[in-house]
Amino acid sequence: MSRRIEIELTSARPDGTWTWRAAGAQKPKGVLDGSLLPGGAAIGMILKADAETELDGTNILSVSQGKA
Repeated sequence: MSRRIEIELTSARPDGTWTWRAAGAQKPKGVLDGSLLPGGAAIGMILKADAETELDGTNILSVSQGKA
């Protein structure tokens, strides 16, 4: 079952993936596919994400525009 969380993009990788962390956290939490992001995504952007937590980590299922 997924839940909605706020994430902050922390870096873009050359392979098209991005690292993210929970908004307000200090350490990166995981990696997501750049194709899930809205146009104009940038480092530091805060977005709303549907996430599913499993034994091997948190998977981001979808991302939508968050705070301005």
